[in-house]
Amino acid sequence: MIIVTVNSSLIDVGLYSPTAYQKPDRDLTSTFLTVLSKNITNGYTQVEVKRPLNAPNRRPITDSLITTIFAFNPEVSILTYHGGNRGSMGVNFFSATTAGTLSEQSRKMQLVHGIGMFLMWCVLFPASIWIVRYMRHRESHMFLHRNLQIIGAFCVGIFGAVAMSSVTVQFRVPHGILGTTIYTGLIAQVALGLLAIFGLAHVESASTGIVRGLKHTHFYFGAILMSCAWVNAYLGMTQYGINYNVNTKVVTYLYLAWFVILAMIFLASEVYYKIKNLQFLWPTRMMNNANLRIHRRIPEKVYELLPAYTWSEFNEKVLSGACLVVAEGLVFDIHSWIKIHPGGQKILRRVIGTDITNDFFFDPNVQTVISRNFDKEHDLLQSNTVDAAEHSNVNLKLQKHNSGVPSSVARSIDLLNSVTFKNTRVAMHRHSKFATAKLATMVVARISNYDGENVSRPAVDGILPYSTPSKSRISPEIFRRYILTNVEDVTRYDAENPVKKFTFQVIHPYEKLPEILPGDYIEIMSYANKTTIVRPYTLLKGPSVNTFTILVKIYKDGVMSQHLNKQLRNFEIAVRGPFDVSERIEQPGSPTPSETGLRRRLRTSVMSTSGRKYTKSNTAYSGYGSVTSDDNYNQAPSRILLNNAREDKCWDHLFLVCGGTGIQFITAINYYSTSLLQPLLQFVISIYYCKLLL
Repeated sequence: MIIVTVNSSLIDVGLYSPTAYQKPDRDLTSTFLTVLSKNITNGYTQVEVKRPLNAPNRRPITDSLITTIFAFNPEVSILTYHGGNRGSMGVNFFSATTAGTLSEQSRKMQLVHGIGMFLMWCVLFPASIWIVRYMRHRESHMFLHRNLQIIGAFCVGIFGAVAMSSVTVQFRVPHGILGTTIYTGLIAQVALGLLAIFGLAHVESASTGIVRGLKHTHFYFGAILMSCAWVNAYLGMTQYGINYNVNTKVVTYLYLAWFVILAMIFLASEVYYKIKNLQFLWPTRMMNNANLRIHRRIPEKVYELLPAYTWSEFNEKVLSGACLVVAEGLVFDIHSWIKIHPGGQKILRRVIGTDITNDFFFDPNVQTVISRNFDKEHDLLQSNTVDAAEHSNVNLKLQKHNSGVPSSVARSIDLLNSVTFKNTRVAMHRHSKFATAKLATMVVARISNYDGENVSRPAVDGILPYSTPSKSRISPEIFRRYILTNVEDVTRYDAENPVKKFTFQVIHPYEKLPEILPGDYIEIMSYANKTTIVRPYTLLKGPSVNTFTILVKIYKDGVMSQHLNKQLRNFEIAVRGPFDVSERIEQPGSPTPSETGLRRRLRTSVMSTSGRKYTKSNTAYSGYGSVTSDDNYNQAPSRILLNNAREDKCWDHLFLVCGGTGIQFITAINYYSTSLLQPLLQFVISIYYCKLLL
């Protein structure tokens, strides 16, 4: 090994003996090397030496190409690591000729690297972006985008490794420095994409907070990476020309021409999608009602052939597993869209079986009013909780508060979002014209005599109104979503099956709850354990006119109770009702009574009890016959839990017929009647009047 050391104008030439990967030692015993000349001219160092063809312990010099390895370190004049400044060439010392055998191989590898990177960053990645933006009307668009991105990232890693193995000065030129940075950033970009996919599949609040931030970061960081990669491709062409003395002007011009073609493709696609207004899906037709935005997207021939469903038929299909929603009186099957929904899968699971008209065309201006309502209801709920605790004789230390310890990563994200965005709907995002057009292609039926939600709104707190709704009553047969605002423990911390109080609130500011009367109950529908389940719960008044509560006993193997116990604040629950318990009571003389004597009777018309006018009826209680009589079937229920013979609607004697979870209410009645009302009332309801029949 010959090492030349240059220190200012001093040149030292010597023989060295390498020892593995350690610093080489100078060979002072060998004298066969003769220095003929050495000088420095215009910054170039030139050294001429002579050695025997067959030097002792050295490789012989023959009349052939000999691979000669060289390395240099221009930073210091002492023996240190060369920092990647190295190379090799074939030299014939007899003919004084050289042949860059290894350089040619390196050149070919760099050429493969450049072509591969161009195909990935300038063809494959733009194609995947074009697919995810302009092919969204196809269910496979996200599948193609995701797989193309993963394949492209894998290929970029391979071509990057090819370049690093063939070039030793990658950290010394701009192309190498920027390429290494992009290579590292691509790993982070793939990780962001995988996290976003995970969030959309498993997080309830995927349209808010962390997952939303991941999606935006993935988008903007990807745009930065693409821009840097395009610049780096230009730098790579320039560096290739410098390294191998090749004229790259033609290639550079072709590269710039490709960008012009690429820009024209995206511009033409944008014009086709935006100016054409997605007419390629279904042509838009003119309609007098401006609120029927989905109707305009459905051809008249298609609309006329749609079957008509009643709300009962619609609910039966949902309970049997169909992924149906209603908007503007139309029924849509969204099962194929759930896994690729940009707002997440869970949010679509929540809306199945409900009317999404007001949510799909939600006005962002109303969000301010909803936020105010959330704050007011939250403050009122907290004050009522404190007051109840101060007047309660239960030791607060014995109360078990929900620790909120998350059981999974997805639940941790939901918990953080529910706390951070406590006055915002966590399951809400805006929809574009594309979403409207795409939803129209999923139509499968229409609701007969649709009289449900209206996208018109009244003015609320100075917000610009749309128009006044024409009708305010809504059938109790329709499942509507309410926001869970609070979960409170009712029983002691050591209860085997704890009881919790769930408080729900209306979503939109113009919605009003019907009057809650004794005997009212609701039905809650949820998707749990891959099954749609419905359970009835007794309806109780909430702390305000916009809220209601239910008491739920949490069983270890209870499907619905465990599902409700996992819900977080601001989650939305599908609820329908209220129904009167008298509707579940059959005639004693019925020829086919059920085992319990109670059942939900099916209506022939779901709109028959859509109003609550019967709540102020002055007619006397007429017994079971009025409930089951065909003549009175479409009339107001009897309200058997109200004593219409008295002005206050109360009874002198209270009989409680219950079993299972219903037993818990007798303790509350006894406590309320004996402890709280005794100083205020002239009479006390004795425990003897409260008979428990099991």
